[in-house]
Amino acid sequence: MRHLKLALLSAAACLAMTACSSTPEPTKASDVEATPMNSHIANALAGAPEWVVGDCKIYLAKIGRSELLCASGAVGGSRNIALMKQNSAQRARVELANMLQTRIKAMVRDYQRSVTGGENFGTAADDEQFMENTSKSIVDMTLSGTESIATWASQTGELWTLVVLNTESFVKALSNMKQLDANIVQYIERNAEKAFANLDAETAPQAVAAPAAE
Repeated sequence: MRHLKLALLSAAACLAMTACSSTPEPTKASDVEATPMNSHIANALAGAPEWVVGDCKIYLAKIGRSELLCASGAVGGSRNIALMKQNSAQRARVELANMLQTRIKAMVRDYQRSVTGGENFGTAADDEQFMENTSKSIVDMTLSGTESIATWASQTGELWTLVVLNTESFVKALSNMKQLDANIVQYIERNAEKAFANLDAETAPQAVAAPAAE
């Protein structure tokens, strides 16, 4: 009996030691830092072109098309490639429209100030609405002159599209807008090149280094 009790106690001690030795160590801070939460983003964009992960203007300058205004858009979750190309291009155009509208509103404000001779234009609700309506009309018309010049597919199934607009297409579309005041149209046409340059300087995102391909 005594030998049996000793055997049981010995077995229990062995089990306890085994359980203790198999308990995993707590996660160290260094382990967490080694696998950042956004690592899946870096993996998804591995090998992406510069216009996807950085400033599309830098990419255009490298291929000799720095006169273009650009924006990119992406869409995923579909096996219909044609639909993804259409939707990603549309998202890029929306981004481009937002940038354009900001600059055109500023140009309309500058023109109206020069006509009225005052600095208070834009403070009243009707002035703001006039700028909003005018800029939206111009943007809607000029977006028809955009062009998709590049596409790229990520490893996770997103399709990216690069859309561009040049000053010539912008002015050509603007000149066909008979519903706008001719003087405003002429003012914007004369300042279109400067407006595009200012738009690039004000809205260009900070370039982000492309992740290395795996």
